[in-house]
Amino acid sequence: MSLVAGLFETALSLSSPRAKGRPRQAKLRKAVSAAYYALFHQILQVSADSLVGTSAKKRKSQAWARVYRALNHKDVARVCRDLRRPPAASAEVHDPALVKFADIFLMLIVKREEADYDPNADFFKRDVQVLIEQAQSAALLVADIATEPTLDFVTAMLFGAKRA
Repeated sequence: MSLVAGLFETALSLSSPRAKGRPRQAKLRKAVSAAYYALFHQILQVSADSLVGTSAKKRKSQAWARVYRALNHKDVARVCRDLRRPPAASAEVHDPALVKFADIFLMLIVKREEADYDPNADFFKRDVQVLIEQAQSAALLVADIATEPTLDFVTAMLFGAKRA
């Protein structure tokens, strides 16, 4: 099982307790956090795959690991915020799947920060399960994006948004 799949499985398990009654806040908070991290690791994997390759040999290489580790939360969020702005050139169009991914990623950052740092935030089982579903759909979106938009997105995260 991949790390991304394992994190989503953990999020679902935490948000759907076997015991009757309402899940504990600690479990719901960890479920939100796990869903965010699953989506974050999905973009790391897609980034490394896009630049280095997807074969088992490539994924075990230092180059693949370097790309995977080079990205951080702030860079991904910055590029996601940039995608939400209208394109600079009239001929340029943002890939709709990337824009939807960006919207979900930015929303999940806020929810993850609430879950991890706001002692007064309350989470509800159904709301958390919807967040997990949205994170899963965003992970599928970014995995299926065509190569060129993905490379633009990845290189913007790694090297900034300077245009050629």
